Amino acid sequence: MVNQAHFSYPFLIASMLSIAFGHLVSVQEAFVLLFAAFAPDIDFLAEMYLKKKYPKKVINHHDFITHAPLFYVIFVVGISIWNIKYGMLAVYGLLTHFIMDTLISPHGIRWLYPFKNKFYLWTDFTKGLDDTDKWLAAYKKLPIYKYDNIAFVITIVLVIALYIV
Repeated sequence: MVNQAHFSYPFLIASMLSIAFGHLVSVQEAFVLLFAAFAPDIDFLAEMYLKKKYPKKVINHHDFITHAPLFYVIFVVGISIWNIKYGMLAVYGLLTHFIMDTLISPHGIRWLYPFKNKFYLWTDFTKGLDDTDKWLAAYKKLPIYKYDNIAFVITIVLVIALYIV
């Protein structure tokens, strides 16, 4: 998935649920959720560096440990000990990221790494496009990319309306 999807869908779902239950997501809660939902993609910085250093090598950030869900267990436990609500929001944000990447990514996610090095992928329409740039070009041609951008605009408007105005 693209970053606007990782940012938007978890926030929109959490906002709808919180409004349905009569509790507006606070700024701090939204920050924890969005940080966790985006955290696995921080490895794009390493990917950019490695692509410059090794321009002929195919590099995909899903191969990095930051895209292994078990990597975050200590982080989530620590947050949960400090504040259980923030811990639950972090789990939700991380899970949405990994589920979206399992649904739509070049070769999926290593859900059980370091115990098992197998990548899990639920769909195959982008399978084999291991290079992030080639995958992104193919993804932008899919109808879901338009929905990602619409969801992103709605999220930005909602954030401004709820937290800034």
